[in-house]
Amino acid sequence: MRVVLNKPYNDQTSTETLLKETGFLSINQLNAQAKITETWKALNLPNHPIILRKQSEVEGLDTRGKTMGKLIEIGKTPLTIKSFHGDSTRLWNHCPDTVRNAKSVF
Repeated sequence: MRVVLNKPYNDQTSTETLLKETGFLSINQLNAQAKITETWKALNLPNHPIILRKQSEVEGLDTRGKTMGKLIEIGKTPLTIKSFHGDSTRLWNHCPDTVRNAKSVF
């Protein structure tokens, strides 16, 4: 970004300012976008290799998560929580309804 904007490192321009000026996403935002996209595909495309379960598929009491169509978060160890499955379900459950109810990837 510094090369594109011709701003040297000693200029002390913050990364946030550089991202706004270039219109790029940060690495963490790109990572989250990829995981949310793959989660949408897993839920909406038939025969997708990633299998995720919604809370509404489980028998039992009706909860807010069940009525909102949230995914079941699995795992209790730090390794499983930080895996793709753990990250993607957590991100998906925090997405706005417009993303979760989208009819297409775009």
